[in-house]
Amino acid sequence: QKGRGGAARAVPSTKGATNCHDKGSGGAVWATPVNQCALCIIPPEELWDPIQAIRSEHDKSYTRWMPHINVLFPFVPMGQFADAQAALGPLLSTIPPFTVRLATFYNTPPSKYLCILAEGKPEHTTAPTPKPKPSARGSKAKKAAVETPDPLQQIRKIVAATFPDCTEVGEEGAKVKGLGGAGARGSSARAGGPSAKEWTPHMTVGQLTQEAMSQHRPAIENDWSPVEFTVTHLHMISRDNSDT
Repeated sequence: QKGRGGAARAVPSTKGATNCHDKGSGGAVWATPVNQCALCIIPPEELWDPIQAIRSEHDKSYTRWMPHINVLFPFVPMGQFADAQAALGPLLSTIPPFTVRLATFYNTPPSKYLCILAEGKPEHTTAPTPKPKPSARGSKAKKAAVETPDPLQQIRKIVAATFPDCTEVGEEGAKVKGLGGAGARGSSARAGGPSAKEWTPHMTVGQLTQEAMSQHRPAIENDWSPVEFTVTHLHMISRDNSDT
């Protein structure tokens, strides 16, 4: 991956949620999370070029990590990846492959982070649309008929319950980025961005001063074409301790 950014390794991965097998690691004692590791979603490499074009100019982590959407960061050390894979596999097997769309850029002043929101949606299915109960009426009936679970939020709920110590810094980081967080009180919503909630899926593509944000963001957005890809598994990634 030289010249493309992303020196981190992505082994092992939680293959396909449906391909993980329980190795009897239930009840494992997890080590303190480290900033050198993360549980994440990585887009297919053939989609990296437009993302890396932005990151190479504006993201200080360009040479540390490949493009990714953190699900948990920090994460347990690499020495526990196999146990983590065994613990999460059976839990994630209930979630079928789904689509992630990267379309909307986001920044809330005075945050320096430029992010692309990650929107998750179930893959197309032939299953019939659920019908509301007979007692449902009006707008409630309409909502019941079309509402589907957000697969990204489903995954986050599962992994955060398994690794609660891996969520605190991630949520604080989200608040720093202006993306809500467990303690946020709606400032993002008032700023016209996503509403404050426990976790806002996103990909960070840069850190800029507000002056630089005003200068570069319009061109970045103008040149961007939305990216969509199918998620079939999560990755556990690790970078060298010497890379700060």
